[in-house]
Amino acid sequence: ASYFRVLLLGGLYLILKLLVSSAVGYAFEREEELWQGQNLSLAHFSWASLFGGLLAFVFLFLPSSSIYFYLLVLGLVLLSLLYLFRILSLCRQQGFSLSYILLYLCALEIIPLVYLFSLI
Repeated sequence: ASYFRVLLLGGLYLILKLLVSSAVGYAFEREEELWQGQNLSLAHFSWASLFGGLLAFVFLFLPSSSIYFYLLVLGLVLLSLLYLFRILSLCRQQGFSLSYILLYLCALEIIPLVYLFSLI
């Protein structure tokens, strides 16, 4: 029941985030850019969820004392940091302020997910 609650809250969080961003795009007359960003975000989320499901399956059967476990975790952390720096550099090229990007990531992306994971 706890996992179902987290899944339900996570889904509601994503739907609410899409609705709020659509409202902001409509208010500032940026619907086209917003739809492109949302489509790209949903595509990345879909691929990440498929990859995450595969990783969960691998982590389930891979003993945590194995060196392959630590190498896999290290690779995932490095890949995540590389992806984050790539996104930040692309945002900087578009003219976004780095402090606003970090504030957005912390307030609207990371903290709700940490709260959802704390429910488990």
